[in-house]
Amino acid sequence: MIYILPGIAGFAACCLFDLNKIRWNKKFLNLFFVIGSLLLIISTVLCILQGDLSALFSDLGIYRLLILTGLLISILSEIYALFFALPFEDTYMESEHVPVVSKGWYAACRHPGFWSLAFVYLFLWLFFNHSLLLYAFFTYTLCNFIYIYIQDTYIFPRYIRGYDEYKRKVPFLIPTRESLKCAFDRKQL
Repeated sequence: MIYILPGIAGFAACCLFDLNKIRWNKKFLNLFFVIGSLLLIISTVLCILQGDLSALFSDLGIYRLLILTGLLISILSEIYALFFALPFEDTYMESEHVPVVSKGWYAACRHPGFWSLAFVYLFLWLFFNHSLLLYAFFTYTLCNFIYIYIQDTYIFPRYIRGYDEYKRKVPFLIPTRESLKCAFDRKQL
């Protein structure tokens, strides 16, 4: 269980990164998103290394190939949601009151990266079949939910222009038929 702690600290560091934007505006705290992400990655690697690594070299039957495909899609989805669907400089660098992004994935729900990250850990557990990765799945999904709830209720309304209006139009986590239609049509809600 100790290997999960750096990941929990990673979510706390990311939360400090966001709080810095509305509270302190300290330049050095802008690094906390990178630090938080690295802590989560390190924690994940440590969890994987505690299991049986023979899964990497075992037969890739159709079931394991599907799991691996799901894992790769989830990782790419998370990267896309965080770094390509959002304006990078406004999101991760020093910037005051950025505009809301309400098209593409961010028209489907306000936090699409939540699902990608949850699926990353679910597929990691299914691929390696190690209980520590199951604990990581539950722990990090809960930490991520708390983190995005703080973002959604406290940070983003103070930091992102038009966020309150966006909240009225786009669902929090569960896409609706209308929000999915807008996401796939690449329309802004």
